[in-house]
Amino acid sequence: MEQAILTLFAIIFGLIVIAAIAMKIFGGTKRSALDTERYRSTWKTIETQSRDGASGRQLAVVNADKLLDAAMRDLGYRGQTMGDRLKQHRTSFSDLNGIWEAHKLRNRIAHETGIEVTARDTDKALAQLQRGLKDLGAL
Repeated sequence: MEQAILTLFAIIFGLIVIAAIAMKIFGGTKRSALDTERYRSTWKTIETQSRDGASGRQLAVVNADKLLDAAMRDLGYRGQTMGDRLKQHRTSFSDLNGIWEAHKLRNRIAHETGIEVTARDTDKALAQLQRGLKDLGAL
């Protein structure tokens, strides 16, 4: 009888350990509540920036990209860079390719000199990043 109790205890303990490991591994994909008011307020600022000439358009794209990355981090998405987070959580987005295009524009703005960002490019990138924020429940 004592042996049966010890065996049962070992099985239960093993299941608890396995559950804890699974939670640690898969815990990064769970969603927690986002402060949607903060995201909406920041998004309004980004929209205002986008109407402030060439430098405003560039700043708006960079800040919108940062906002999407912040939402992913706030939700516990893992990865060292935004690109890593996008790759690991691609099913979270209805238009992953669009987000990648916007992120590539942000990278060009950040790393190239003399880049011209048109109003059309800005509008497209902001629409794609906004869609991503909506997909995550931030907007």
